[in-house]
Amino acid sequence: MGSRSERRGVRRIAQGAGMALLAMILVAGTIQAIDPGDQLHQGQDLVDHATLAIDGVVDRVSAGPLERDPLYAEVRGLLHWVAEFDSTIAERYRLGSAEAILITDGIADTLATRLHDLLGQYVEAHPEEILDRGREALEIALVRMELPPGRLLGFHLLNMARLYGMQADTILSVPELALPGVKDGFLRHVWDLSQVYAQVHSDPAQNYFCRLSQEDWMASRIVCAHCGHRGVDYTNQMTGIREDSTEACIEAMDMTRTDPEVVLQRIDCRHWGHIFTATCPECGEEFKFSVPLPYYRKMQRALATGALETVPLPEDRYLHLGE
Repeated sequence: MGSRSERRGVRRIAQGAGMALLAMILVAGTIQAIDPGDQLHQGQDLVDHATLAIDGVVDRVSAGPLERDPLYAEVRGLLHWVAEFDSTIAERYRLGSAEAILITDGIADTLATRLHDLLGQYVEAHPEEILDRGREALEIALVRMELPPGRLLGFHLLNMARLYGMQADTILSVPELALPGVKDGFLRHVWDLSQVYAQVHSDPAQNYFCRLSQEDWMASRIVCAHCGHRGVDYTNQMTGIREDSTEACIEAMDMTRTDPEVVLQRIDCRHWGHIFTATCPECGEEFKFSVPLPYYRKMQRALATGALETVPLPEDRYLHLGE
């Protein structure tokens, strides 16, 4: 296996190939089935269950007046609920496995999008920040924390929001600092995080690049089932495709048909994913897992319809990996 910088170069070449990827894969003979396509192979029902629960809370809260203290309690409650939901996931999947990480990341993405809208309503309703001694103490505490990555993913936002909440609780435990600015500041800082999240998830191409970044971050979070070591090396990566077998999809695969409706249908009939082979650097245990790529297809669709003109390859998605 090459060095990490060499592997990054290989991935740059592969992603830079852009929309010619299918032809390259057909020539290389590396097609493998991904089933199902856009949903997780395992645990999608858990993501759906959590999404319904989060949406229920957000809908209820956003329907009423968004006041500081109750909203602070609701947001902290959501963060706690998501953390507690890990025990439900653990009943079926080992926490730290690739499957469990994909599930928890999916839930974190749901929470990130919902907090963006909810806290945006709060900021709009309360444009004036509360700048008291409590807020000053919160700012001092948060400025010492590590900055989030530029390509902010859902699990980053979730972790940062939890840390912000811990700092807020510490400050609120000091009577002379238990002032309104602490909770107001917490809500605004989480709102700031959600804005960064929204910016890097602004279109199908950016969502696709975020998925690739998520795959990179998974390598440092997967826990070996054999020895318990945290972090794995990717020793192989392949791109797989599944084509729907309906009669309409079979007809759409006729490459001589180039009318726009058929081209879009052909894109919709294909489901993409990455298949990784990973090795534990501590004990040498090897295993495989797959990651669906729904936004690769959506990016193709956006290009075909003109919604996207180009797909620039971001150079910053590897900065967090180090050497």
